[in-house]
Amino acid sequence: RDLHSFPTRRSSDLAALAKALQVNPSSGEARGLLANLIEVYDWDWPRAEREFRRAIADGAQAPTHSLYGSLLGTRGRFREAEAQLRLAQDMDPLGMGPRYNQSVVFDMEGKDEESKRVLRGMLEINPDLIDARFGLGVQAALEHDCGEARKQLEWCYRKFPAPVTKFGLIYSAACDGHREQARQYLKEALEASNKGYNSPSQAAVAHAFLGDKEAALSFLEKSADAHEVSILFIKYEPLFDGIRSDPRFVAIERRVGLPL
Repeated sequence: RDLHSFPTRRSSDLAALAKALQVNPSSGEARGLLANLIEVYDWDWPRAEREFRRAIADGAQAPTHSLYGSLLGTRGRFREAEAQLRLAQDMDPLGMGPRYNQSVVFDMEGKDEESKRVLRGMLEINPDLIDARFGLGVQAALEHDCGEARKQLEWCYRKFPAPVTKFGLIYSAACDGHREQARQYLKEALEASNKGYNSPSQAAVAHAFLGDKEAALSFLEKSADAHEVSILFIKYEPLFDGIRSDPRFVAIERRVGLPL
């Protein structure tokens, strides 16, 4: 998806939601989607939170609680985030979205074992969940459990060979000490992204993992330009600890409305 499509898509999404709310002003799900759009595209957290709260008051279901919970995590409001995600899971016990968002919030809190417990629970329900295996693989690489990282991340690439899973091979190779191979995987993933939209924030994380500070900051700027949802999660990403005090990183946080 071309990055220039984002403003047009925002306008069309807003128009569709406005029409839905005109037909039914009490549609909690439509208002929840509006709240998410406001935060992702306008970076206006106070207004987004007002809309989330109104959506919940209007009876919004699990997807809205899940979205609200994950975004509360980006503000460091972890107790509230966990409460919203528990509600989402109670409403949709078999849904994977709320569970995955819970694992992400646990990651942001530094509750690594809790995050892994959630991801493993997802795999007990469906062993073919790439998101869960990818998350476990990256966590294993961060913990220098290279055998587990290799097992999970290579499985993801075999199951779904694409730039997004090629990034996983970077962590596995680097964990094994094969840094030149990791850089080759990164080059291949970025070249493949020329054929369509790929995540700049994912590239930023990979560069940070390899210690490439300047490239990581450059891709974070591109992520902000693209209004990626993931740019809102940078405050608590441990791989950015080495660049967190850089004025350019702080400027990106300020730009997207994260609390300083």
